[in-house]
Amino acid sequence: MPALATFTFQGYTLRPARQTDYELARAWTLADPDHRDTTQPDFWLDQKFATESYLLLDKWGPVFFFKLVRDGGMKGGEAEIHIQFPPVPQTGEARAEQNSRTINALIQGMTWIERILSLRLVSALFFTSRNPGLIRFCVKRLGFVREGERLVRRIEAMEPARRGG
Repeated sequence: MPALATFTFQGYTLRPARQTDYELARAWTLADPDHRDTTQPDFWLDQKFATESYLLLDKWGPVFFFKLVRDGGMKGGEAEIHIQFPPVPQTGEARAEQNSRTINALIQGMTWIERILSLRLVSALFFTSRNPGLIRFCVKRLGFVREGERLVRRIEAMEPARRGG
């Protein structure tokens, strides 16, 4: 199902990405050496069955684009995540501020998305990356483990009593 709802949690807003976000997606994608030659900006706005694209915002503005692609359709299976970060600022203070915003958003967002996916009976969240710093962070701080080329975080299904059923 495409992203239709806006969610708020821990001071963040996760809203569906839309065509009005195209210029932001374009600028961020072109500034990213890992994505500029492989990913079209529309990728971050794509909404279709089992594909949800979002923009995560904090009180200062956009933090990153977030895309979730579920292989099990509406319920079950695994979910692949894709993230497009903004360009890294050149100055030390601006760079440190952006890093802090991104790290906090990833930590809070992972807790939130794991809970949501457990309700959808998704068994694992995974991604691939060539960015050594991101990989280290996700293993050390977010509980991902290497499984071949993929980084995977297993998700336990929430018990029926905890789901309210």
